[in-house]
Amino acid sequence: MRVPFKTFKRFEEIAHEHGSLVFKNKDHAEAGVTRRAMALHMTHEQYLEYLEGNSSNELPYFIGAIAPHVTAWWRGRIWRDYKSLCERHALQHTDEPLYVWSAACSTGEEALSAFITAHVVNCPVEVVGTDFDQGTVDAAIAGVYPHEDIERALTQQYRRLYFAPLASPAYTKPHVTVKDKVRKYVHFFKCDLRNDEPSEPPKHFDVILLCNVLQYWDGPLREAVLERIARRMHKGSTLYIGQKEDGYMNRRDLFEWRAASTYKLRGEK
Repeated sequence: MRVPFKTFKRFEEIAHEHGSLVFKNKDHAEAGVTRRAMALHMTHEQYLEYLEGNSSNELPYFIGAIAPHVTAWWRGRIWRDYKSLCERHALQHTDEPLYVWSAACSTGEEALSAFITAHVVNCPVEVVGTDFDQGTVDAAIAGVYPHEDIERALTQQYRRLYFAPLASPAYTKPHVTVKDKVRKYVHFFKCDLRNDEPSEPPKHFDVILLCNVLQYWDGPLREAVLERIARRMHKGSTLYIGQKEDGYMNRRDLFEWRAASTYKLRGEK
Protein backbone atom coordinates (compact mmCIF):
# COMPACT_ATOMS: atom_id res chain seq x y z
CA MET A 1 0.00 0.00 0.00
CA ARG A 2 1.56 3.26 -1.16
CA VAL A 3 1.60 6.31 1.08
CA PRO A 4 -0.04 9.33 -0.60
CA PHE A 5 2.59 11.82 -1.76
CA LYS A 6 1.59 14.73 0.49
CA THR A 7 1.23 12.45 3.49
CA PHE A 8 4.64 10.90 2.85
CA LYS A 9 6.25 14.34 2.56
CA ARG A 10 4.83 15.25 5.96
CA PHE A 11 6.25 12.03 7.46
CA GLU A 12 9.58 12.98 5.91
CA GLU A 13 9.41 16.45 7.48
CA ILE A 14 8.65 15.00 10.91
CA ALA A 15 11.56 12.55 10.62
CA HIS A 16 13.91 15.42 9.88
CA GLU A 17 12.47 17.82 12.45
CA HIS A 18 12.49 15.37 15.33
CA GLY A 19 15.12 12.83 14.37
CA SER A 20 17.45 14.66 11.93
CA LEU A 21 16.89 11.65 9.67
CA VAL A 22 17.18 11.76 5.91
CA PHE A 23 15.16 9.25 3.88
CA LYS A 24 17.92 7.63 1.81
CA ASN A 25 15.69 4.68 0.98
CA LYS A 26 12.14 5.91 0.51
CA ASP A 27 10.76 2.40 -0.05
CA HIS A 28 12.14 1.32 3.31
CA ALA A 29 10.69 4.37 5.05
CA GLU A 30 7.33 3.88 3.39
CA ALA A 31 7.25 0.22 4.42
CA GLY A 32 8.08 1.19 7.99
CA VAL A 33 5.31 3.77 8.13
CA THR A 34 2.87 1.26 6.69
CA ARG A 35 3.80 -1.43 9.23
CA ARG A 36 3.37 0.99 12.12
CA ALA A 37 0.03 2.26 10.82
CA MET A 38 -1.25 -1.27 10.31
CA ALA A 39 -0.12 -2.27 13.81
CA LEU A 40 -2.35 0.51 15.14
CA HIS A 41 -5.17 -0.42 12.72
CA MET A 42 -4.98 2.97 11.02
CA THR A 43 -4.75 4.35 7.51
CA HIS A 44 -1.67 6.38 6.63
CA GLU A 45 -3.65 9.62 7.04
CA GLN A 46 -5.03 8.52 10.40
CA TYR A 47 -1.56 7.57 11.58
CA LEU A 48 -0.15 10.95 10.53
CA GLU A 49 -2.88 12.71 12.49
CA TYR A 50 -2.21 10.45 15.48
CA LEU A 51 1.54 11.06 15.27
CA GLU A 52 1.12 14.83 15.16
CA GLY A 53 -1.28 14.76 18.10
CA ASN A 54 0.73 12.34 20.25
CA SER A 55 4.27 13.10 19.20
CA SER A 56 5.92 12.76 22.60
CA ASN A 57 4.63 9.20 23.04
CA GLU A 58 4.61 7.99 19.45
CA LEU A 59 7.83 9.52 18.07
CA PRO A 60 10.16 6.77 19.37
CA TYR A 61 7.99 4.14 17.64
CA PHE A 62 7.82 6.20 14.44
CA ILE A 63 11.60 6.71 14.32
CA GLY A 64 12.14 3.04 15.10
CA ALA A 65 9.82 2.05 12.26
CA ILE A 66 11.50 4.18 9.59
CA ALA A 67 15.13 3.91 10.66
CA PRO A 68 17.25 1.31 8.82
CA HIS A 69 18.12 -1.83 10.77
CA VAL A 70 20.05 -3.59 8.02
CA THR A 71 22.84 -5.68 9.46
CA ALA A 72 24.86 -8.81 8.70
CA TRP A 73 27.74 -10.90 9.95
CA TRP A 74 31.10 -9.34 9.01
CA ARG A 75 29.42 -6.70 6.86
CA GLY A 76 31.62 -4.31 4.88
CA ARG A 77 35.33 -4.09 4.14
CA ILE A 78 36.70 -3.17 7.57
CA TRP A 79 37.27 -6.65 8.94
CA ARG A 80 40.69 -7.42 7.50
CA ASP A 81 42.06 -4.24 9.06
CA TYR A 82 40.24 -4.97 12.32
CA LYS A 83 41.69 -8.49 12.44
CA SER A 84 45.21 -7.08 11.95
CA LEU A 85 44.56 -4.63 14.77
CA CYS A 86 43.50 -7.52 17.03
CA GLU A 87 46.60 -9.51 16.09
CA ARG A 88 48.85 -6.57 17.01
CA HIS A 89 47.10 -6.24 20.36
CA ALA A 90 47.50 -9.97 21.01
CA LEU A 91 51.24 -9.74 20.36
CA GLN A 92 51.58 -7.27 23.24
CA HIS A 93 50.91 -10.19 25.62
CA THR A 94 48.79 -8.03 27.86
CA ASP A 95 45.79 -8.97 29.95
CA GLU A 96 44.24 -5.59 29.18
CA PRO A 97 41.38 -6.22 26.76
CA LEU A 98 40.76 -4.40 23.53
CA TYR A 99 37.69 -2.28 24.25
CA VAL A 100 35.29 -2.18 21.30
CA TRP A 101 32.07 -0.20 20.91
CA SER A 102 29.58 -1.21 18.22
CA ALA A 103 27.70 2.08 18.25
CA ALA A 104 24.79 1.11 16.01
CA CYS A 105 24.65 -2.59 16.75
CA SER A 106 21.10 -3.37 15.57
CA THR A 107 20.40 -7.01 16.51
CA GLY A 108 23.98 -7.76 17.53
CA GLU A 109 25.67 -9.33 14.52
CA GLU A 110 28.34 -6.62 14.23
CA ALA A 111 29.27 -6.69 17.92
CA LEU A 112 29.49 -10.49 17.90
CA SER A 113 31.55 -10.40 14.69
CA ALA A 114 33.97 -8.09 16.49
CA PHE A 115 34.23 -10.44 19.47
CA ILE A 116 34.71 -13.61 17.42
CA THR A 117 37.34 -12.01 15.15
CA ALA A 118 39.37 -10.95 18.18
CA HIS A 119 38.91 -14.21 20.09
CA VAL A 120 40.04 -16.34 17.15
CA VAL A 121 43.45 -14.60 17.17
CA ASN A 122 43.74 -14.80 20.99
CA CYS A 123 43.15 -11.11 21.50
CA PRO A 124 41.48 -10.30 24.84
CA VAL A 125 38.41 -8.22 24.04
CA GLU A 126 35.33 -6.70 25.59
CA VAL A 127 32.54 -5.40 23.38
CA VAL A 128 29.73 -2.95 24.10
CA GLY A 129 26.89 -2.84 21.60
CA THR A 130 24.34 -0.01 21.61
CA ASP A 131 21.33 0.93 19.53
CA PHE A 132 18.61 3.56 19.86
CA ASP A 133 15.79 1.05 19.38
CA GLN A 134 14.89 -1.04 22.42
CA GLY A 135 13.42 -3.80 20.26
CA THR A 136 16.68 -4.44 18.43
CA VAL A 137 18.65 -4.20 21.69
CA ASP A 138 16.36 -6.82 23.22
CA ALA A 139 16.97 -9.07 20.19
CA ALA A 140 20.74 -8.61 20.56
CA ILE A 141 20.55 -9.49 24.26
CA ALA A 142 18.52 -12.60 23.43
CA GLY A 143 21.27 -13.67 21.02
CA VAL A 144 19.14 -16.00 18.90
CA TYR A 145 19.89 -16.28 15.17
CA PRO A 146 18.82 -18.46 12.23
CA HIS A 147 21.16 -21.41 11.84
CA GLU A 148 21.41 -20.81 8.09
CA ASP A 149 22.85 -17.31 8.69
CA ILE A 150 25.53 -18.66 11.03
CA GLU A 151 26.24 -21.54 8.64
CA ARG A 152 27.00 -19.09 5.84
CA ALA A 153 29.22 -16.93 8.05
CA LEU A 154 31.26 -19.45 10.06
CA THR A 155 32.93 -22.83 9.66
CA GLN A 156 31.52 -25.72 11.66
CA GLN A 157 34.45 -25.47 14.10
CA TYR A 158 33.63 -21.89 15.00
CA ARG A 159 29.87 -22.44 15.00
CA ARG A 160 30.33 -25.08 17.68
CA LEU A 161 32.73 -22.85 19.62
CA TYR A 162 30.49 -19.79 19.89
CA PHE A 163 26.89 -20.98 19.37
CA ALA A 164 24.63 -23.72 20.66
CA PRO A 165 21.57 -25.25 18.96
CA LEU A 166 18.29 -23.87 20.26
CA ALA A 167 15.34 -26.18 20.66
CA SER A 168 12.19 -24.09 20.83
CA PRO A 169 8.66 -24.47 19.47
CA ALA A 170 8.74 -20.72 18.79
CA TYR A 171 10.83 -21.31 15.65
CA THR A 172 9.84 -23.39 12.64
CA LYS A 173 13.41 -23.37 11.27
CA PRO A 174 16.63 -24.29 13.14
CA HIS A 175 18.08 -21.48 15.29
CA VAL A 176 21.16 -21.12 17.45
CA THR A 177 21.91 -19.10 20.55
CA VAL A 178 25.09 -17.37 21.68
CA LYS A 179 27.02 -19.33 24.30
CA ASP A 180 27.47 -17.95 27.80
CA LYS A 181 31.25 -17.66 27.37
CA VAL A 182 30.55 -15.10 24.64
CA ARG A 183 27.85 -13.25 26.56
CA LYS A 184 30.36 -12.68 29.36
CA TYR A 185 32.32 -10.32 27.13
CA VAL A 186 29.64 -8.79 24.88
CA HIS A 187 27.05 -6.50 26.47
CA PHE A 188 24.16 -4.63 24.88
CA PHE A 189 22.47 -1.42 26.01
CA LYS A 190 20.05 1.13 24.64
CA CYS A 191 21.75 4.38 23.65
CA ASP A 192 20.54 7.04 21.21
CA LEU A 193 23.64 8.49 19.55
CA ARG A 194 21.71 11.58 18.53
CA ASN A 195 21.79 12.90 22.09
CA ASP A 196 23.55 10.36 24.29
CA GLU A 197 26.56 8.13 24.78
CA PRO A 198 27.12 4.96 26.82
CA SER A 199 27.16 5.45 30.56
CA GLU A 200 28.87 2.09 30.93
CA PRO A 201 32.66 1.82 31.18
CA PRO A 202 35.21 2.11 29.75
CA LYS A 203 35.74 5.85 29.51
CA HIS A 204 37.63 5.43 26.23
CA PHE A 205 37.37 2.74 23.56
CA ASP A 206 40.20 1.35 21.42
CA VAL A 207 37.86 0.64 18.50
CA ILE A 208 34.52 2.19 17.60
CA LEU A 209 32.32 0.77 14.85
CA LEU A 210 29.99 3.46 13.49
CA CYS A 211 28.96 1.69 10.31
CA ASN A 212 26.15 2.55 7.91
CA VAL A 213 24.47 5.27 9.95
CA LEU A 214 26.18 8.55 8.98
CA GLN A 215 24.43 8.57 5.62
CA TYR A 216 21.00 8.69 7.26
CA TRP A 217 21.64 11.84 9.34
CA ASP A 218 21.78 15.45 8.25
CA GLY A 219 25.06 17.40 8.40
CA PRO A 220 24.64 19.09 11.81
CA LEU A 221 23.70 15.83 13.50
CA ARG A 222 26.64 13.99 11.92
CA GLU A 223 28.97 16.68 13.27
CA ALA A 224 27.51 16.42 16.76
CA VAL A 225 27.61 12.62 16.84
CA LEU A 226 31.20 12.47 15.59
CA GLU A 227 32.25 14.96 18.26
CA ARG A 228 30.54 12.78 20.87
CA ILE A 229 32.29 9.71 19.44
CA ALA A 230 35.66 11.45 19.61
CA ARG A 231 35.21 12.08 23.34
CA ARG A 232 35.11 8.31 23.89
CA MET A 233 38.39 7.72 22.04
CA HIS A 234 42.06 8.10 22.95
CA LYS A 235 45.14 8.73 20.84
CA GLY A 236 45.55 5.66 18.68
CA SER A 237 41.89 4.64 18.75
CA THR A 238 40.37 3.49 15.46
CA LEU A 239 37.00 4.51 14.06
CA TYR A 240 35.38 2.38 11.36
CA ILE A 241 32.48 3.69 9.28
CA GLY A 242 30.33 2.21 6.52
CA GLN A 243 31.63 1.07 3.16
CA LYS A 244 30.18 4.02 1.25
CA GLU A 245 30.34 6.64 3.98
CA ASP A 246 33.74 8.30 3.55
CA GLY A 247 31.94 11.15 1.80
CA TYR A 248 29.82 11.70 4.91
CA MET A 249 32.80 12.13 7.25
CA ASN A 250 32.50 15.86 7.89
CA ARG A 251 34.75 16.09 10.96
CA ARG A 252 38.19 15.78 9.39
CA ASP A 253 39.36 18.18 12.10
CA LEU A 254 38.83 15.36 14.60
CA PHE A 255 39.63 12.28 12.53
CA GLU A 256 42.48 11.41 10.19
CA TRP A 257 41.77 9.17 7.19
CA ARG A 258 43.95 6.03 7.16
CA ALA A 259 42.21 3.76 4.65
CA ALA A 260 38.77 3.25 3.17
CA SER A 261 36.23 3.47 6.01
CA THR A 262 39.08 3.68 8.56
CA TYR A 263 40.04 6.70 10.69
CA LYS A 264 42.29 7.55 13.60
CA LEU A 265 41.64 10.22 16.19
CA ARG A 266 43.77 13.33 15.69
CA GLY A 267 45.90 14.76 18.50
CA GLU A 268 45.98 13.87 22.17
CA LYS A 269 43.11 12.76 24.34
